[in-house]
Amino acid sequence: MLNWKYYHYAMDMLDADEHILIGGKSGSGKSYLIGELMHTALTKSPNEISFMIADPKRVDMMEYRDLPHVIEYAQQPQDILQMLKRAHAIMEQRYAKMEQTHSKTWQGGKIYVIVDELLDLMQSKCGKAIQEELLSLLCLGRASKVLVISATQSVHRVVLGMLPINFQFTVALQTKSVTDSRMLIGQAGAELLPKFGK
Repeated sequence: MLNWKYYHYAMDMLDADEHILIGGKSGSGKSYLIGELMHTALTKSPNEISFMIADPKRVDMMEYRDLPHVIEYAQQPQDILQMLKRAHAIMEQRYAKMEQTHSKTWQGGKIYVIVDELLDLMQSKCGKAIQEELLSLLCLGRASKVLVISATQSVHRVVLGMLPINFQFTVALQTKSVTDSRMLIGQAGAELLPKFGK
């Protein structure tokens, strides 16, 4: 259920049309924040906003899989990789249409590619291929409105993977350490935040 006290913040994040990285330690509220973003998006029609969901934890986003806004849902790394490839194909199709109409930005609906537990996926047997597909979406997806929302608890290890430089919108929840806070937001402080959520 949508928590209306977060509605305007969540809508501002969605309206920014940017890739979003959510970082924070286990239990900090990352899945709750993703849920708030998704519930806020559900106030719009599937023609305006839709989702492709990578849910390696298999529990937090199960409730969304059959909604009309969800065009694809995957749990296993190999299935998530195929989903990311299909997101890439959609992006390329949109660019082809944009080229035909001489448009710099896609004029239709947004697709948000939700990727939870990013580090776990990067460390899976499909990890390198998943990272390559994500990097492609992060580098080229904005103009085509194929946008990534991802969450990770191991901030420093994802940073070393060179993914965060391509996220334009970074959200720090409570981090494990000052180092993680600085990697996310360029300063200390996130390690002192309370848990986000109810």
